[in-house]
Amino acid sequence: MNDTMSSYKPSFQDYKPETIENVSDDYREQPRPTFGQRLKNHFRRSVDRLLACGACLTSCRFWWLHTIILLLGVLVVTLCLLYVAMPHIAQQGIDASGLSLFQQIITDPKPNSVHLHMVTISESNDTFHPTLSTYNASLFLEDTEPNIIPFGYIQVPETHVLHEKYIIVDQDMEVANMDQFIKYNKLLLTSETYRVAIRGVTEVHEEAFPPAKVNFNKVVTSPGKFKSLKVITEERS
Repeated sequence: MNDTMSSYKPSFQDYKPETIENVSDDYREQPRPTFGQRLKNHFRRSVDRLLACGACLTSCRFWWLHTIILLLGVLVVTLCLLYVAMPHIAQQGIDASGLSLFQQIITDPKPNSVHLHMVTISESNDTFHPTLSTYNASLFLEDTEPNIIPFGYIQVPETHVLHEKYIIVDQDMEVANMDQFIKYNKLLLTSETYRVAIRGVTEVHEEAFPPAKVNFNKVVTSPGKFKSLKVITEERS
């Protein structure tokens, strides 16, 4: 019998191949570690190696390298958000807002200046409500673009942007260009509608974010005195 056992050679049919059915359910259902778990295990192994022997100084250096890279990444994203994205978003909000003339009174004419009382309405549908700093703005006729010729300069007060906000300018305005100022008055008195542009640079303040410089560039279309007189005449007739 021993001779028989020693001379026995198993054939290929005697082997049973391992299939997925032979693997335990616990092994099949074991989930793959997430990125956070792998990162946690990585740092844990680094600390364990550091505590195990002094030769693991290299692992310590890699641990600090990972930390430094993470902090630098957070810093770059934060700086891009504050100094690139926020000014761009603020400028888009200014460009999307509207401006209309509610009232304008010019009194006390002098050879080189007049007193200007102007009330405009600013409209914004933005969810943000920042504050615009006081700024100097130029008034000019739209047809002088792109090389604008301002006929006067005004100081726009600090404005907290809301869905609808009245902005009041009440000041003595020096005439910067008399020819353009005369042309402006002719349009005001003889046109049914006239267009005046306002342009300036201001800063947007939004809570804890750093101030962002924006360009304020609007064109206001208003009814002229000719149209107002025409409406009064038609009502009286």
